[in-house]
Amino acid sequence: MKELMSIMLQRSLKLRAANKSDESKADAGGQSMEKKTGLCKGLQKNIRKILHVKLERMSVDGECSREISIDYIEEQILQKCLGKASRDLIILEHGFLNNGEECAEKRQALESLYEKLHTEVFEVVKESVHEDNVNLLSETVQAIVAQEAEDEECSLKGNSTCSNPARPRNWKQKWLECVELSVRDQMQNIPGTSPGGSKPSLSESFISLGKTIKTDLLHVVKNLKPHYPERFDVCNTYAIYYHGLLKSHTSVIAGKDLDGKDSHFVLCWVHDIYPNSVLRDPVLVEHIEETNLENLLPLETIQALERDYMSYEVESIKEWMARSLNMEVQRWKEGTEPLTLGGCYHSELHIDILQSFNGGIQRAAEINLKMSQDLVPLLANVLVDFLNSYKTSFRDYKEKSDNVRSVNLMNINCCQNFRDFVESDALLPPPSKEAINKILSDFQKAGFDTVLQDLFQELKKAIEEIHVRLVREYVTRFLKKKISLKNLQKLQSLSVQIDNHAKLISDFFSLHESQAAWLNPLIPRLAEIIKLQDVGAIQLEIAALTDGYPDIGTLTLVNPERSRVKVLWAPNIKSLLALFLGAGCRLHKM
Repeated sequence: MKELMSIMLQRSLKLRAANKSDESKADAGGQSMEKKTGLCKGLQKNIRKILHVKLERMSVDGECSREISIDYIEEQILQKCLGKASRDLIILEHGFLNNGEECAEKRQALESLYEKLHTEVFEVVKESVHEDNVNLLSETVQAIVAQEAEDEECSLKGNSTCSNPARPRNWKQKWLECVELSVRDQMQNIPGTSPGGSKPSLSESFISLGKTIKTDLLHVVKNLKPHYPERFDVCNTYAIYYHGLLKSHTSVIAGKDLDGKDSHFVLCWVHDIYPNSVLRDPVLVEHIEETNLENLLPLETIQALERDYMSYEVESIKEWMARSLNMEVQRWKEGTEPLTLGGCYHSELHIDILQSFNGGIQRAAEINLKMSQDLVPLLANVLVDFLNSYKTSFRDYKEKSDNVRSVNLMNINCCQNFRDFVESDALLPPPSKEAINKILSDFQKAGFDTVLQDLFQELKKAIEEIHVRLVREYVTRFLKKKISLKNLQKLQSLSVQIDNHAKLISDFFSLHESQAAWLNPLIPRLAEIIKLQDVGAIQLEIAALTDGYPDIGTLTLVNPERSRVKVLWAPNIKSLLALFLGAGCRLHKM
């Protein structure tokens, strides 16, 4: 290096001497003087440019530093002064070229230093993805930047000017390759992505990938980016390589025969978890251009996964609803008394079914909104089919069971809960709502008919009892009434009045389907007896009356067809005559 400096200084001095000797010849050599002066300045500039540093480096105490040599640069490499070593190697390389020292031995020594520096530099780059050594990384980046700048300078000069066959060294390209390699190593260390070892579930594998990618990219933003020039675009560079490996892994997984749960998770990963939880992290979103990243899966693959998942979701919900219904029907058959809630019979069936329905919609929404919207009409059809099965199952149960009142009331309440859900759910398509409401209306109508039928049976018994009691009370009061036979007109009027009363009573209880219709002729026949004037005729009518109503004398009024007591009509005639002609009435001869 001293020889190089001496030669260049000598040339500079000679040029200056030539300039002084030519000053007296300004009229003839003025133009030559200007050229020589420019040559001198250019030579000095080139010296500074080639060396990059002063030929003698002054230390703090004013003493000169060591000369740039192969040994000195090797020592710098060992001391991890990688930035200085890179710059000094460039100076040494220039010195060899300018002195024409192209001997194989020196060139080999120079290239050996480059190999050592290369190894150290890119080892730091490789480890920097998970280590935080600020000083060493800064030196490493300086070394790469210096080599890249030298390549660019040689590129600008062209082959005719730059005679260095070792250029370009392409350290930036090697940096990209090293970054890719380091990212690949990081991803291979994640459980489930390496060929060996135990295999976790698909979701665990992807979650581990996501955590690693996010952690490493945050490390790049916080600890690596500050040491790199902006043109290296270090954050997007790492993001592209991580994304590329994740894309390959996702494609491999999607190509396998996935079940419904795994298809759901892969879709969640592609549409939601990875973009929203990793790439759009508040720290990362400002440093990573998401538009530069390719889709994790092609559109055709995503559509196939969506079809598989939706089929799985529909079938699984259909199966779950059928299982819930079977369990409910089994409780009916076992005769288990329904639960009561708020004084009403209560069933958990509608809760299980609607949870299944809403759960499917929510799981689809975890992928994206469109998936949930597409799934709603499919699950609405499943709900319609379930309600039809529900109605059929209860109809079959009623036909085979006698004690259905409590179960019937419970299912009517359950139908109302389904109806409330349909009215409040804005997502259900109108045709599905209409179909569901029709099924529920038919179900509830059949249930109410059953309840009313039971009630009517109870009411019929009550109506019959009321009918008997009313007629008995009427006859009793009639027999206690004092009737005078002197006034025929009054007797006729009384007979008409009693006959009208009989018609009102008969019409009322016929309307309500009283089973005591056998009482209807009794009061009209009493009205006919009142109109009679002849005692013999009265006796005959009373005899006929007691034949139809043997117990009228005791006023128990039991249906003769149902009565098990044999009553002789003659004593009853005498008894009735006593009541009718004695205590009941006073007969006066005309």
